[in-house]
Amino acid sequence: TWVWGTGCSRRSDFVVPDARYQAVRGPITREIVRKSGGYCDTIYGDAALLLPEIYNPKIRKEHRLGYIPHYIHQKEELQTDAYTIDIMRCTYEDIEEFIRELKSCEAVICTSLHAIIVANAYGIPARWANFHSSENKVAGDDMKFEDYFLSVGMPVQKPLDLSERRVIDSK
Repeated sequence: TWVWGTGCSRRSDFVVPDARYQAVRGPITREIVRKSGGYCDTIYGDAALLLPEIYNPKIRKEHRLGYIPHYIHQKEELQTDAYTIDIMRCTYEDIEEFIRELKSCEAVICTSLHAIIVANAYGIPARWANFHSSENKVAGDDMKFEDYFLSVGMPVQKPLDLSERRVIDSK
């Protein structure tokens, strides 16, 4: 099996060593491939970074701040005047609408890794957030966020804990 752009969710993951890893999300995933007995070159990247090459409409900035919760966080109580963007999209039209909504924001707060990646792909500043005290946790041990930040040469962010701040003001 040829693999390109995959990433692990936790440091304790094991991957199939005989797959052909052409590229992975970042250096932590590459190390997991190597510890599993596989080979992977130092080619990093998530395919979502290529989205602007496929679809890149000109959109006017209408919102100072956007909030993009991971689907497991959609029912978390949060008071905000930020423009909330639903990440649950399936069709090509849905994905294009998501991109247009994202591009209408000057910056975003996200609990979803792929929302951060897509925002970065379009040059929109993104802040990683989560709900530490929630029963609803994003799968893994957060290493996938670190893996991504390292892969694109960004400083590794510490997540903003929204369970301590149930109010987000876009000002």
